[in-house]
Amino acid sequence: MSVKVSPEIAAEILEKISQISYSMGFSGGLRPAQWNALRYFGKSEDRIRTVGHFARYNMTTPSSASQTINALVVRNLLRRSPVAGDRRTYRIDLTESGRQLLQRDPLQHLIAAIGEMSDEHRFDFAEHLQFLLLRLLERATRQ
Repeated sequence: MSVKVSPEIAAEILEKISQISYSMGFSGGLRPAQWNALRYFGKSEDRIRTVGHFARYNMTTPSSASQTINALVVRNLLRRSPVAGDRRTYRIDLTESGRQLLQRDPLQHLIAAIGEMSDEHRFDFAEHLQFLLLRLLERATRQ
């Protein structure tokens, strides 16, 4: 039996999931953008662990990305190191404290919920999310 779901209902469900996940990001004394930064610098290759690369990945301004990073450096969760041969660029790394805090990442709740899906459903879900992401990126770049 096939049930039709309107695009509006599907969008509202996705938005609600996003809202709940986002609100859970206000934990551990951090904001969602700061958790995002910890995740990014925790999994990125050395060459792209810079403010500029993080800003592009996060689709934000270098100034906004720098403020997020500065807050985490002050809290000793990230560390800046000069890049040899480029006085304007710094590589950003997780500190041990940052690594430990990342183990309590609130995104783990969403990961666990997705993990409860069967492999087949998870594959289909990821395909559908990728489709939506690509369509939204196309629309965002046209603005």
